[in-house]
Amino acid sequence: MGRLKRRRYNVILGTVDDVLASRSRLLARYQDERYAADYREFVNGLRSRPELRQLEDGDHFVREVALTLGRLMAYKDEYEVARLYTDPKFMQRVREQFSGDFRMTFHLAPPLLPGREPSGRPRKRAFGRWILSLFRLLAALKRLRGTPFDPFGYTAERRMERRLIEDYRALIGGIVQRLDQANLPAAIELARAATDIGGYGPVKRASVSAYELRLKRLLEAFEAAHQQQFRVA
Repeated sequence: MGRLKRRRYNVILGTVDDVLASRSRLLARYQDERYAADYREFVNGLRSRPELRQLEDGDHFVREVALTLGRLMAYKDEYEVARLYTDPKFMQRVREQFSGDFRMTFHLAPPLLPGREPSGRPRKRAFGRWILSLFRLLAALKRLRGTPFDPFGYTAERRMERRLIEDYRALIGGIVQRLDQANLPAAIELARAATDIGGYGPVKRASVSAYELRLKRLLEAFEAAHQQQFRVA
């Protein structure tokens, strides 16, 4: 895959509603409105839980879930890279930085082509501007994502990314049932821990392994805080 840097926007996401609106727009562009609606349904279902309504700063927990789930659901795959490169805003930014008859070269590591770097990642290759035509076709096929017809969906990395989404939903669904004022800070840390996952190939696998190790420690802290309130009482 190509590395496409995220552009920083000055967007204030101070409330759950702010995050829901922002990430819903992103996910609708990423996949479709149904995908965005599934995201909103999970977060809104969470914020209506009686356990959270009774807690001071319970919205902070919901906001972290909304941010983290939105990030996990928008994992950077081949369709998303194609969509971002063919977005008119990309070419607009390029023309703002360069003038005249410039040449564009894309350094990509398509996972379906043979060859590996010493690190184990797919070997990078240089492609000319013609690749944008292929990107436009690929971007139009984004609804294949996650279906049996998705040629990229069978790779280990894509399966891992889909598993992370389901595991995260299960994690949040499990801890919210044991949530109280004492373990709320630990729950907030659990909710945002997956934001440390990043990169591609071996880098991403290493970050997932680190996240899963940290998750075990955070769950222990969550349970310890829950038990502590009974010992104090």
